[in-house]
Amino acid sequence: MNILKKLFATVRETTANAQGGTGMYLYVKCGRCGTPLQIRVDKRHDFLPNFSTGGYTLHKDIMDGKCFRLMHAEIHYDAAYHVLSQELSGGEFITEAEYHALTSDEEA
Repeated sequence: MNILKKLFATVRETTANAQGGTGMYLYVKCGRCGTPLQIRVDKRHDFLPNFSTGGYTLHKDIMDGKCFRLMHAEIHYDAAYHVLSQELSGGEFITEAEYHALTSDEEA
């Protein structure tokens, strides 16, 4: 029984470590209604490798929950996930601080 406990403990620990550093957040604001959104992207599944530059490309369709406008983000990253260029149709990118300021105003 101890062998099984050790095995499952190792699997849980490995899974927790693997999930720790795979997420990133995008912060956008809808161009129509102004709704701020926090979007989580996963490095393991959402990014496409760019073999010519050694970096990554992210294509993400985003829809807010207020006016349901579809926005499309295209972001190019280097190998260390630093943004090289970004484009968002139907909205604008905002910073994390702007997102928290806008959402704290809505809650008050």
